[in-house]
Amino acid sequence: MVNAQPTGGGLFTPANIAIPPQYTLVFEAGYYVTPNFAVAVGVGVPPIAHFKAVGLPGEAAYGTDLLGSARYGAALFLLQYHFTQFGAIQPYIGAGGGYVVNLGNISDGMLTNFNWDQNFAFALQGGIDLMLTQNWGVFADGKKLFFSTDAGGFSEGIPVRAHVQVDPWVASAGITFKY
Repeated sequence: MVNAQPTGGGLFTPANIAIPPQYTLVFEAGYYVTPNFAVAVGVGVPPIAHFKAVGLPGEAAYGTDLLGSARYGAALFLLQYHFTQFGAIQPYIGAGGGYVVNLGNISDGMLTNFNWDQNFAFALQGGIDLMLTQNWGVFADGKKLFFSTDAGGFSEGIPVRAHVQVDPWVASAGITFKY
C-alpha cells in the first residue's frame, strides 16, 4: 500500500515518470513549393504509451511499476529546406508544429481513472534523401518533439496529478518519391 502524500505537483513528479519507447508506422507526404523548400504533413498509426513509475516508494506493494497507459496519435506539419547541391545525397532540415491527441486512456496500472491531456508540440527535423533515380529514393530522418502534458489519476482514492515533459525523439526511414 502506498502512503500517498501529494505535495505540489502530486505524488508523481517528472523525475519519476518514464515512458518506454513505442514503435509504429508513419505516413509522411510533402510538397515542394520551390526546388529547395517543401511542406510536409505526417501522421502515424496510434501506438500505446505506458507511463511507468521510477523509484516510487511502495512500488512493490502494487506488483507493477505501471501507472497507466494511453493510446495517442500525433499529426505534424513541417516546413523543410532541402540542400540539393550535393547531387543524389540531399540533406534537409525542418521545423514545425503538431498536435498530440489522446485517443483513449487505459487504467491498467496502479492509478485508477488514469488520464493525460492532449496538447500542441513543436518539432525540429533533420534528415537525408538518397536519390536512386530522378524520382525515386530512400530517406532517413530524426525529429525532436517538444511536448508536455499533465497526467493523473487516483491512488487509493487520492487525486494525483503531475506535469510531464515528454519531449520524444522520432526516428523514421522510408521511400521517397518526387513527381
